[in-house]
Amino acid sequence: MRRNARVLIVIALIVAVCGTILGIQKIEFSQFERGGDTPLGLSLGLDLQGGSHLVYQAALRDQQTGEPIEVSEDQMHSLVKTIERRINSSGLGEPIIQILGNDRLLIQLPGVRDPGRAKTLIGETARLEFKH
Repeated sequence: MRRNARVLIVIALIVAVCGTILGIQKIEFSQFERGGDTPLGLSLGLDLQGGSHLVYQAALRDQQTGEPIEVSEDQMHSLVKTIERRINSSGLGEPIIQILGNDRLLIQLPGVRDPGRAKTLIGETARLEFKH
């Protein structure tokens, strides 16, 4: 019986201390707002909003011999950064750009339903050339 009373007193003290700490702090609910103009301020993705899903494949060739060259990981990462800069400068919100395998690039543009406009936003990047 005494042990139960001690446990209840400890729990009551913990609750009182937590309540006091929370009561003293000022909580602003504006800090919990989300961006976007949809209900709850959520940004809808490609699956709910619709948009463009593009897959590009890098094909490098030696300038002198015309032989295919294997694409390096660094070249693919620089390509991702270049395309991110081009898309972000257009003000498009939250594009998804991922490397698929060794030589393919996935670009998802929520809200851009016209594939022609999506290619224009990317900036005619279907034929990027890396010279070395």
